[in-house]
Amino acid sequence: MNKFRIFVVDDDEFYAELLSNRLDQNENFEVITFYTGEEMLKNIDKQPDLIVMDYHLDGNDPEAENGGAIMETLESLETKIPVILLSGQKDINTAVSLLKSKASDYIVKDEFALDNLEKCSVDIFNLKKMSSEVKVNEVKKKALQQRIILMGTVCIVLLALLIFN
Repeated sequence: MNKFRIFVVDDDEFYAELLSNRLDQNENFEVITFYTGEEMLKNIDKQPDLIVMDYHLDGNDPEAENGGAIMETLESLETKIPVILLSGQKDINTAVSLLKSKASDYIVKDEFALDNLEKCSVDIFNLKKMSSEVKVNEVKKKALQQRIILMGTVCIVLLALLIFN
């Protein structure tokens, strides 16, 4: 099975590496790190399975787009990539606002952030894996149904030949 590709986006290089190193411990994950949302968007063709992104991406560059603007760009590209947004904001209104922007989850950057991120990433990985298995099973089911119909048709033709000969 291919590795689950995760893009980590955070303008704080130390924190970005901390997140990446934690996720990289999972053998099913391939982690690619970016320090701006714009840099990540330039690489969106690498088709990540998950994006983990800081909400405030303009700490080092005031001209950089923040996580909300990047979310809007992702939405305009009609991507179906789940996004986990991270922020130091503990305010519930911020969390609700970010989740309304179609974020899959919102994690506060606190002492539990790494554990919460790992759990959430594994949950999304498992959900995507199950979804993929369901699609494979649906294809197999359709192929089996077609074989049953074909065999039924062959049986009817053979029966008709026996009766009318």
